[in-house]
Amino acid sequence: MTDIYKNSNDVINHVAQILSNKEDIESKNSYIKTSNLLIDIHSAEKELKTDIDELKRPYKDKLKEIDDVTKQAFLDIKKAKEKIKSALLNYISNTTKLISDNNSAISNIIPAVKGVTYRKILNFRIVDENAIPREFLTPDETKILNYIKKHNGNLPIKGVEIEENKSVVVRSK
Repeated sequence: MTDIYKNSNDVINHVAQILSNKEDIESKNSYIKTSNLLIDIHSAEKELKTDIDELKRPYKDKLKEIDDVTKQAFLDIKKAKEKIKSALLNYISNTTKLISDNNSAISNIIPAVKGVTYRKILNFRIVDENAIPREFLTPDETKILNYIKKHNGNLPIKGVEIEENKSVVVRSK
């Protein structure tokens, strides 16, 4: 446990030192030095994550065991609640028909129970995609990005501006 605190403090101190210095790269040598520094920090981060994961493992195993034991109970509770809700909704549906036929007040037939309420839920299904107004259509950004990557950004899409950026990737030694 103290090794993790020591490793963690070493990484934190090292990072704090870097953050306090201005890291301008002015030559090939400073580029190489800064790249190696990034690799060292990345390696320290991976080592710290590994140490932390080792500490967490027994707790994760115990939590999984608890989840496995209680999973069926929660599934049974969910089924029971759904069955009861279905029965209540059937009663309301049947009562609503009776009310409309007899012009009675709903409060006279459906009792108020503290903690149980009903709400109207609106939903939809699409019956004709071509009839949907444009303001309800959303571009599929994942599909657009996959198209751009597939064609290496060389085939433009009308209404889409393609950007090319660079990213630094670091791997441990």
